[in-house]
Amino acid sequence: MNKNSEDKSDAKNTVTSEYYDSISPDIKSIRNRLLNKGLVYFAIIIPFALGTSLSRVIEFGWNPVYFIHFSVVACIEISTLFRNRLPYRLKASVLLGAFLVLGIAGLLAFGLVGGGLLVLVIFSIMVAIAFGTRAGIVACILDVILLVTVGYFIWTERIIFPFNINTYATALNSWLVMGIIFFMFVPVLILSMGIIHKSLTSSLAELQESHAKNRRMVDNLVDSFLYRHNTKGIFTYVSSSITKVLGYSAEEFLTHISEYLTDHPVNQKVSIYTEQSILGIQQPSYEIEIIHKDNSIRWLEVSEIPVFDATGNVVAVEGLAHDITKRKKYEEELKSLQIYLSDIIDSMPSMLIGVDSDGQITQWNKEAENITGIKTVTALNKYIPDLIPRLEPDMPLVKKAIKTKVVQSASRHNVDDKGIKVSEDVTVYPVKYAKKEGAVIRIDNVTEKVRLKEIMVQSEKMLSVGGLAAGMAHEINNPLAGMLQTASVMSNRLMNKIDNPVSQKAAEEAGTDTKAIKTFMEKRDIPKMINSIKESGERVSEIIRNMLSFSRKSEAVFSSHNLCELLDKTLGLASTEFDLKKKFDFKQISITKEYEDNLPLVVCESSKIQQVFLNLLRNGSQAMQEAGIVNPGFTLRIYRDKERKYISIEIEDNGPGMTDDIRKRIFKPFFTTKPEGIGTGLGLSVSYFIITDNHKGEMVVESTPGIGTKFIIRLPV
Repeated sequence: MNKNSEDKSDAKNTVTSEYYDSISPDIKSIRNRLLNKGLVYFAIIIPFALGTSLSRVIEFGWNPVYFIHFSVVACIEISTLFRNRLPYRLKASVLLGAFLVLGIAGLLAFGLVGGGLLVLVIFSIMVAIAFGTRAGIVACILDVILLVTVGYFIWTERIIFPFNINTYATALNSWLVMGIIFFMFVPVLILSMGIIHKSLTSSLAELQESHAKNRRMVDNLVDSFLYRHNTKGIFTYVSSSITKVLGYSAEEFLTHISEYLTDHPVNQKVSIYTEQSILGIQQPSYEIEIIHKDNSIRWLEVSEIPVFDATGNVVAVEGLAHDITKRKKYEEELKSLQIYLSDIIDSMPSMLIGVDSDGQITQWNKEAENITGIKTVTALNKYIPDLIPRLEPDMPLVKKAIKTKVVQSASRHNVDDKGIKVSEDVTVYPVKYAKKEGAVIRIDNVTEKVRLKEIMVQSEKMLSVGGLAAGMAHEINNPLAGMLQTASVMSNRLMNKIDNPVSQKAAEEAGTDTKAIKTFMEKRDIPKMINSIKESGERVSEIIRNMLSFSRKSEAVFSSHNLCELLDKTLGLASTEFDLKKKFDFKQISITKEYEDNLPLVVCESSKIQQVFLNLLRNGSQAMQEAGIVNPGFTLRIYRDKERKYISIEIEDNGPGMTDDIRKRIFKPFFTTKPEGIGTGLGLSVSYFIITDNHKGEMVVESTPGIGTKFIIRLPV
């Protein structure tokens, strides 16, 4: 109860102080108006008082007090003329000083029976009106001191009047002066009190109307409420609008703020802000999370100011709490949307870079970080060519897109920071944000796409060549068959079956015999030539059969095959490779075969396996030829790994070998060590795919620079 009483007392004192502060400007204006009217009034009636003084001079003779009277009249008249220009305190000092001087002079000249006593009384009243109650009390004390002093001097006869005081006291002129002075000041006092009452009544009505208006405004707040708490943090006033915000009545909330706060981390600073406000330090607005009466959560934005008393001490803290729950919800949704959009941008496989109209970076996604190695914080607000110099030629494209509001695109072939040639598609999208213009640059690495396109073109060429080769093989096969058949007939007629009757008869008709013909042919090595023709024809026929088999479209049919035979057939195909410009002939390469006997058949796709063998043989032969190996050679091994149930095929050359860096990347797509336009970088990657994916096998490479390279293929039995 005591604490509540103290709180209410503090609130009452503060309200009273605020009330007087609010009306003090009106009181000052009242005093100023009253002073101006008093000056005018006295300026009018003072001459009449001056007339009575002149009559006294005639009746009683000259007295020095009359000189003071004349001087005071002159001061009042001058102050009245310049009343609108003189400051308030100066005007009040002139008027009140005149009254004080007149009062003292009256006491000294005429004693207690003159008008001096009445003038001093009016002087005290006017001081209270002009400068306040305290100043009026001081003036009354001064009057008492003057009266006691003058009375003492008269009693001790230290003041001797130059006339008979009794005669003066009973003179008609003295009573006339007293009456004039009385009737001069009584209307002034009545008028002054009327003006003060009217002004105070008007000010009070205005104050009450303003207070009622403010009260209505405070109580009708929709999403805010006002409050006041004392230096202990206890609420002493809460506007009724709190019910609309938090559901509590004003009376329910007259407790400590901590009763309604949640345990959210943001509320940990509330006590600090409150303590600082109580110390008189105004705090910035802050947010709190608070519990609604229905147990839901609300967010408030709080602004507070300390309230000081007349001595400068903080007596309370007043504040405004604004409901920002909807705003916080929108902020959370906006934040979630920003994160979502940022995740989308960062998940893009393309570099996305936002720039303003000056080329300064405003957006930098994750892919841009990964490719350039530059973090977003470092990249923002930088000129984009400073970070990615290869984009300097694209800046006119960016400016054009921003100016024309049309998407611009271009393709670039550049060398990246690692010295690797890359192909990029650059697309510029114009955007407008926050009344500013800019663009989003999308950079796609299309190196593989470009190479794949080149491979497709090359594949089309190879398909055409393959089709041409197959057609040529068919066309060659027909006359070749005729040649082989003719050579066989010639061998029979001239050598094997030359002694038959038909041949003998033909020889006799020609004037010779079969024995002579046979001897002639043997002497001229005709049988050897015919046999050579037959052998060459058979070899050509085998090559044609292999070409037809290899160029025929595969239907991915797996069947059992002898790997030794497949490798030999592939050797036959490889042996036909000849490059006239490079003076390269595969037949010049020595072949060493180390085939294990009695190897089981392997289920595979024969054309694909031959493709792998042929690719390895060609790569090895070209590497040896380019390195200038004097005695190039292949060692071919086929053996069985009984423990792992694999058939291993080794193709080893004595070429230049390769470094570890190349060996680790040898099976990657589009990687090639050949000059541009020679290799596609897909041969070994396709071979690796055929062995590991299509046939569930293994393919590894071993190499030593300057000694040679060995490819090992393992296929399951």
